[in-house]
Amino acid sequence: MPIVKRISPLSAAAQNTPTSSYSRIVRHGGNQYFATTQMAEIFRTHADEIVAENRTELVPLLHSTGVELLLVSPSTVFAVVAIEVGRLSAV
Repeated sequence: MPIVKRISPLSAAAQNTPTSSYSRIVRHGGNQYFATTQMAEIFRTHADEIVAENRTELVPLLHSTGVELLLVSPSTVFAVVAIEVGRLSAV
């Protein structure tokens, strides 16, 4: 029976070996983080709830190089942007 080694997303990120497609950029506090669609949407949903309830919290974000705790409050400016790759058509 072959031995299968499972790699958790955190250990893969720490080794900088992508196991997922990083298709979103999360911009926060002058920094940008590459994240999977699922992780970026989890972050956005939680951050939107915090802002709607006029609270301040640290929100975790799992991204391409590790985990960050990002401060989110009603005055925080952040964005989740899709990474789009394509060709520019001639006009």
